[in-house]
Amino acid sequence: MKRIVCVLIACILVIALAGCGGNSNKHKGEAKTPSGSSVQKGSDYHDVINEFKEQGFKNIKTKKLEDLITGWITKDGEVESVSVDGNTDYSADDWYPNNVEVVITYHTFP
Repeated sequence: MKRIVCVLIACILVIALAGCGGNSNKHKGEAKTPSGSSVQKGSDYHDVINEFKEQGFKNIKTKKLEDLITGWITKDGEVESVSVDGNTDYSADDWYPNNVEVVITYHTFP
């Protein structure tokens, strides 16, 4: 009896997982933003670069704001803003072509 129940549960899981995998071609050539623009502010810019790379973005650039004096309040490498295709007010899970320009602006010392 336990074996039959296990087989039924396994079949249900396989069917459920197969149904979830059907969207891969729907967004071919696109990448999904890892989180909203406001969430990225204050993060380390290396982490933000990695998040966008993991999501499939290919055209990631950085821009330095050489405005730090002591680095006590704002840390070296802290993100000021992120723009995706010129949009600095994007939301989490927005889809963009994977080759749009992503610009990560961060604070650093002169």
